[in-house]
Amino acid sequence: LGCSSLTPNTRRAIAWAKYAKERGKITLMGGPHASVDPGLFLDSGHFDYVLKGEAEFTLPQFLKALDGGREEELAAVPGLAFNRDGDRVDNPAPGLIKKLDEVPFPSRHLLPQERYFQLNPERLAYIFTTRGCPYKCIFCQKELTGRGYRVRSTENIVEELEGVIKNYHP
Repeated sequence: LGCSSLTPNTRRAIAWAKYAKERGKITLMGGPHASVDPGLFLDSGHFDYVLKGEAEFTLPQFLKALDGGREEELAAVPGLAFNRDGDRVDNPAPGLIKKLDEVPFPSRHLLPQERYFQLNPERLAYIFTTRGCPYKCIFCQKELTGRGYRVRSTENIVEELEGVIKNYHP
């Protein structure tokens, strides 16, 4: 079970992980709060792994290592934290993805899009066009997205929009 959580949703994420662990599932946490405080999730006893930072490229690496059962490959995944033999492996998060056009489009076809639209009568579909923030507010935690501001190209955004419109009619 892979989860992500913003700070207000950490209890709910831990509850879902507990539910999954009771059924013998492997659990992974990612997202903003996990990137800042992986220990919260690992110490709960309900998460096997935490993946910090932007994970579009490290998640496939993690899944391949997990599927292969190779502990040394798991221990080398950037941003991965987990408990091993009473110790904690806590790898530094990978660098920010500089070229956002390299991030693949979401695999929407793997999800029940029509079910989402039933719960969302406006038929809204979401895409991201930027990451980060150009401002320097002192109260903001920039651990996950950094202080920089990164954008996708217009051509890349239009390509994704055209695919979403053609396939899902939002």
